[in-house]
Amino acid sequence: DKVHSVMEPLACGCFVVTGPKINNNREALLFKNISVENLTAVTVVNNSDEFTMALNKIHNDLTSNDTKNSNLVNTQPNTNQDKHVIKYDLKKKLQEKVQSKQGASSKVLAWIERNQNLS
Repeated sequence: DKVHSVMEPLACGCFVVTGPKINNNREALLFKNISVENLTAVTVVNNSDEFTMALNKIHNDLTSNDTKNSNLVNTQPNTNQDKHVIKYDLKKKLQEKVQSKQGASSKVLAWIERNQNLS
């Protein structure tokens, strides 16, 4: 009935795929509307076909055979195979989006303290 917290993987720069029952998790609801380049931070799927498509999209967008980009890191060093590289800049951008949302509890508490005598 509920989705587990999505903040741990997001804070590590991992894009999340979850089922449709996310209404109990405000972070999942928030981050399903936040994108980094053309990847959504939290992708909601309804069936196994959508799950497979979402994973393939994440994989394809995060990997490349283009070794000229300085933000790519070879994950198969010292092999003659095609170089499989990960776009770590996308992970970093996702982490920055997550970090930009920090401090919400402090902001709410400060607002309550400022406004507690209004009634």
